[in-house]
Amino acid sequence: IHSRSAPAQKFFPAPRSTKRRHLSPFSFTVLMAWIRRRIISPSKAFETSGLVRVRKATSPALAGRDLKLRVIFEDIVATSAPVLDIDPSLRSVGMGGASTAVFWGNNPNHWANPALLGSVTGVRFEASDVSLLPEALPGFKFRTRRATLGYGCLGVALVGEPFDGLGEQRLGGGTLPADPNVLGQTLLLPHETVRSWGAGVSAARGLESLAHGRGHDAPAITRRNDVEFGFNRKTVTDNTVDPTNPQHLTAYDYGVLARTSVPLRRTLGGVPGHVDIAYGFAVINANDAKLYDRPTARQHRNGGALRGAIDVPSAVSKRMPHWLSAGMRALVAVGFAYDANHVTAGSNRKSSYNLNEWGVELAMGGVLFGRVGGAHNTLGSGSTNNSWGVGAALPIGRWGSAHYDHASVDREIGGHLRPNSWSVQVDPIAIAKDLR
Repeated sequence: IHSRSAPAQKFFPAPRSTKRRHLSPFSFTVLMAWIRRRIISPSKAFETSGLVRVRKATSPALAGRDLKLRVIFEDIVATSAPVLDIDPSLRSVGMGGASTAVFWGNNPNHWANPALLGSVTGVRFEASDVSLLPEALPGFKFRTRRATLGYGCLGVALVGEPFDGLGEQRLGGGTLPADPNVLGQTLLLPHETVRSWGAGVSAARGLESLAHGRGHDAPAITRRNDVEFGFNRKTVTDNTVDPTNPQHLTAYDYGVLARTSVPLRRTLGGVPGHVDIAYGFAVINANDAKLYDRPTARQHRNGGALRGAIDVPSAVSKRMPHWLSAGMRALVAVGFAYDANHVTAGSNRKSSYNLNEWGVELAMGGVLFGRVGGAHNTLGSGSTNNSWGVGAALPIGRWGSAHYDHASVDREIGGHLRPNSWSVQVDPIAIAKDLR
């Protein structure tokens, strides 16, 4: 990758050797800017400026694979840490990214709103490996390993912090052929990692726990209403400039969620059901953290969600074991979510754009899921991206479940992105109570 003002050899030297070389900082900057704008999330990235104006950027190795990189730098403040711009939840990706107020299910997306940690129960682990450019850069992936723990009114997310080895999110890595005509000569692609921890609390669950501890019934208002609060602390490690001297930044998120549930005496077939309404607000990368004197992309997320569900008929639930029926809450459910996201370059509100995301999820028996969504941003001339997803779960009542999720995302270059993920959730407290 090179600019018009510099020869290609400066960034892609071609000595006749098998020694691995690190991709130069400028080359990686151009590559990351293009990937953020065109591949990872076209609706969630600032185009970069301030370093150099580039008309056309191509790599001999990538050109050999019929992939042309064109990066046009606009007069917009550059942002850093693109690893923070990627949504690790494939459920959210299938719904166009709208997840700030999506509280239902066993896998709420605390990346979009840390307050959703207040609804977490049991122990859950999620993993995914997304190859962003499978043909051109097979080693360039976004890798996610994250865990959540929840009991009572408190939920905690652990992604490599405060305990090492519990997961991380990594963008980049792998190798790139420096010259397709020279066997064994490769460039090491730099990478960024983010490790984080966060916590969320549910006011309704807290009141219920307090009442039960005193031997009283929980207040009636907590049965159908709740307010949740949460925060998240993220540490980014970046080695794109000097692999021997990585740079770090720490970013913080905070959020709030309010929801209510309205019971329905009769739905289709005379079966009871309910309607859930929720509003969520979150600020992602809320502090003025900088990397190489560039701020992170700050997100101000306002989200709403509406969900209607038909409950499992009582005649069916009575025939099921208690430990199994207790975890099967809805026979059929349809949820709609909408997020209005205002993105700024740190605290610089003059450099900003709006991102509107929407998504729909259909759940059948808590076993099969279908999702569709879209996102429209006002950056530059504006663009719209569509997505869809499917999921399957193996629920075991209140004891836990196993999930598989698949998503498909439109991309301007390179066709569709089709990532997969899996997760396992176990509630040891519920298991212990049912086995007494």
